[in-house]
Amino acid sequence: MIYEHRTYLPSFGFFLILSSGIYLLLWNKYKYLAISIFVIIIASDSRLTYERNKVWKDDLSLWNDNVEKTPNLPRALSNRGYAYCSLGQWDKAVADFSKAIDINPNHTNAYSNRGFAYNNLGKWDKAIADCTKAIEIDPKHADAYLNRGVAYGDLGQWDKAIADYSRATEINPTYADAYFNRGFAYWSIRQWDKSIADYSKAIGLGSKDIKKAYYNRGLAYGNLGQSENAISDFSKVIELDPKHDTAYCNRGVAYYILGKLDKAIDDFSKAIEIDPNNTNAASYREIAYKQLRGSKK
Repeated sequence: MIYEHRTYLPSFGFFLILSSGIYLLLWNKYKYLAISIFVIIIASDSRLTYERNKVWKDDLSLWNDNVEKTPNLPRALSNRGYAYCSLGQWDKAVADFSKAIDINPNHTNAYSNRGFAYNNLGKWDKAIADCTKAIEIDPKHADAYLNRGVAYGDLGQWDKAIADYSRATEINPTYADAYFNRGFAYWSIRQWDKSIADYSKAIGLGSKDIKKAYYNRGLAYGNLGQSENAISDFSKVIELDPKHDTAYCNRGVAYYILGKLDKAIDDFSKAIEIDPNNTNAASYREIAYKQLRGSKK
């Protein structure tokens, strides 16, 4: 019923018996010998634990150790490739995914992840080819659809990107990244209502890009003339990132549209304080000042 590859739990009984045996056999007659044995065991295990912790320091060190010990294991190579992706070392990632594929030509994760790496290298044709191969092997590989959608989006082929993101959400209805990316695709073709719906779904699912989701949804609300909703989203962005000057600037625009000139000026001023080169905020603030002075005459 339970199959444990590692020895952490199974070794508990062994060491319990060992330590109990040493105590029962040696403690009364050879106390110092027993203490010496215990010290040796503790010191050696502590040293081994310290050395093992170096391996577990991070994902790359862990999978480097795996690849060193099992150089022809596709899973180890693929996982190290993903660790390289996390560090932005795309060429090394591609090399590991390629080797994993050489060993196992049906390794879907390696194809999909190599496609992800190619996306970040700007090699979109290769990314599409790899993700398509992953989908051929496993038609329900949601990550492959997502990564291919990114490539299509980078090429401006939004209809194809939306189709792939939609397929990813069909396979995995809780796939926050797919909703986020489809929201951006709809945003890019000015389908604001659909963009808002997808960003809302991504936010509800705890998207890792939640700040950007709020920001882009705020812009979409602004384009629909829903200034109050836009203000709410830009306020959330500012809560998450108090140095987000463009969020202040866009919230200022929303306040200006609502005729709340004092709040608009405060936000434009804050944006300029954060980034003195924010020319949009400076221009909008000047317009707001002129209107405010005119309203007081």
